[in-house]
Formats: sequence, C-alpha cells, structure tokens
Amino acid sequence: MEDERRKSVFKRSDKYFTISIYTIIVVIICAILVKAIFNFAETLGFFKDLLNGLAPFMVGILIAYCINPLYNWLYHKAFKKLFRGKCAKFRKYFSILISYVIFVGVIVSLLVYIIPNILNSVNDLVENAKSFSDKVYDWFEKTAKKYPDLDLERIEKSLESAYPTAIDFIQNSATNIGTKIYGTSKSVLSWIYNILMGFVVSFYLILDKKSMIRSLKRLIYAMFSEKHARIIISNLRESNDIFSDFIIGKFIDSSIIGVICFVVCTVLHIDYALIVSMVVGITNMIPYIGPFIGGFIGGLLLLVVAPGSLVKFVILVIILQQFDGFILGPMILGDKTGLRPFWILFAVTLGGWAGGILGMFLGVPIVAVVANLVDKFVNARLVKKGLIVPKIYASQKLSDRDERK
Repeated sequence: MEDERRKSVFKRSDKYFTISIYTIIVVIICAILVKAIFNFAETLGFFKDLLNGLAPFMVGILIAYCINPLYNWLYHKAFKKLFRGKCAKFRKYFSILISYVIFVGVIVSLLVYIIPNILNSVNDLVENAKSFSDKVYDWFEKTAKKYPDLDLERIEKSLESAYPTAIDFIQNSATNIGTKIYGTSKSVLSWIYNILMGFVVSFYLILDKKSMIRSLKRLIYAMFSEKHARIIISNLRESNDIFSDFIIGKFIDSSIIGVICFVVCTVLHIDYALIVSMVVGITNMIPYIGPFIGGFIGGLLLLVVAPGSLVKFVILVIILQQFDGFILGPMILGDKTGLRPFWILFAVTLGGWAGGILGMFLGVPIVAVVANLVDKFVNARLVKKGLIVPKIYASQKLSDRDERK
C-alpha cells in the first residue's frame, strides 16, 4: 500500500515537473518575442547579419543540389560495374571527383567563351554611349524638319537647361567614386569568398550526406514517438523534393531560355546578343518578375547604344515569356511549388528584402515548403474534426457551400 502511494506521488511529481518545464519554455519564448518586437530594428539587423554569415552554406546547398543528380547517376549507374570488390569503396570518391570536374569544367568553358565577348561588348557599349547625346540631338533635328508644327524647341531648351544638372551629378558621383569602388570591390570579394566556401560546403554535403541523414533520423526518433518521427521524416523528404526539383528545374529552364534568346538574337541581328541573352537567362531564375527585370535591363541597354534593335528585342522577350510560362515551364517544373501567383510574388519580395538576389530565388521554394507543411497541418486538423475524408485529404477540397461560408 505504501509502495503504491509512493509511485503515485512520483507520477504526480513527474507530471508537475513536465508542466513546469513547458511553462518555463513558453515564458522564455514569449520574453524573446516581446524583446524582438520592441527592438524591431535590431532584430532585423540581427537576421540580416545571420543571413550574411550563412551565405556560404546557402551557396553550398545550391551547388550541392545542382551536382547531386550527376553524382547519383555516376555512382549508381555509370561506375557501378566499373568498381567492384575491393575497389567498391573508391566508387563514391571517384564519382564525386568526376562530378566536380564536369561541373567546374562546364562553368570554366562557358566563362572562357563568354568573358572575352563580354569585354568586347562592354568596349563597344562605352564607345557607343559617348555618341548617344549626339544621336539624340540629331533625332530632334530630323524630327523638327519632318514635323515643323511640333514645338520641339521647348524640349531642346529643357534638355539644355538640364545639362548643367547632369554635369553636377556626374561630378558628385566622380567625387565619391573611391568609396563606390571600395564598396563594389568588397561586395565582389565577398561573393568570391562565398562561392569558394560554397564549393567546400557542397563537397562535404555530398560526401557525408548518408551519414548526416542517418544522424538526423536517429535524433528525430530519439526525440519523438515512432508515429510522429515517421511523419516528420516524411515531411522532410517531401520538402527536400520540392526544394531540389524547383532549383534544378528552374536552372534547366533558365538555361534553355538563355540559349534560345541568344540564338534568336543572333539570327535577327540584334546587337549585343550575348549580353542581353545572359541578362534574360539569369534574371529568369527569379519567378514571375524575373523576365520583366531582364527585359527592362536589356531594353534599357539597347535603347542607349542600339535603339534599332529595341523593338525586335522587346517582341522576342514577350514571346519567350509566353513560351516559358505556358509550354517550357510547365513541361520542366510542372506545379512543383503548388503556390498561387500572389504567394510567389510575396516570396520573391520577402526573399529579396531579406537576402537580395539570392533571397529572391530561394524565397519561392522556402515559402513553398512552409505552405506545404501548413496545408498538411490544416488538412490533418480537418480530418480530426471529420470535415474531410481521411487518407485522401491531400487532394480533397471543401464543398462550394463551405467555401462560400
């Protein structure tokens, strides 16, 4: 009798101890949230510094996602019969080595071809930009002769009066050119460092991915019940699929768009085909607003140095955007994210604010993963309440009557 009473006391003590721990954790979280809200500027600065510090790891994850499919193919198919017996342990290292050689080789080959062409194009741009003002005045003179009723003198006087202001702006910019060069150099060196460290991070991610996955599974099973652990692992696997499919698919899609743009620009004799095609291909990595950004930058460039190619380029960008949106994009990406256009724009805007260009690209798969997890949680709660049928709730929708409510 005494033993049973002691056991009941210990059970109550364990119960109260658990409640106390949860209470302390909740109080700590609330205190952190209150401090973060009342010191919002410092909180934002902290997270931006944190993102800058994690930039090499983010770049490394991107590189690992790009190289991993090639590594899997080499490891599981190409070199499976080549390395047998005692040599089997070298298959992983050789597959990783060949994967990086191919990946880096493709990048270096492209740079060797692209950089000289870019330098030549930049030189042409500088030379043509010098005569841009003369072209503008010639255009005004021709237009004035062709349409004598137009009051172009007022416009010309406005341009002449704006000339001193433009000179002052250029002089002020030149005064601060040292600071700007320093800031640009620092940014370039930071990106070079992030890319180099990203390759190192990606190498160890691919090399130790099985060990890391195994350790993560052990940790999850140790902290949660078997049922919840399986659910968590399933959600992590699905989140990884969403993330990797989007990154790889978007990379392939944008590369194809860039190549098509370059070929068509060359055929149509659009000036600076390589530069504008690179701009279109790179900015196409940003969902929805990327093509508009690429079209605007390329169009502005051609407007200054090659106005005759502007109309053809704008028409080409519009056609490419429609082709990508309705044919190529759905063929390669499908509906990997499952996000509505509003949430994609939200993800791009939030990602750009938090992490710049890299954040604009990564914001979409991150928000897609979060939205997928929230959707699963909501559906599970609806199943628990008996509002939708279990096991098929992933594709089940509420009735029209419920949606109207």
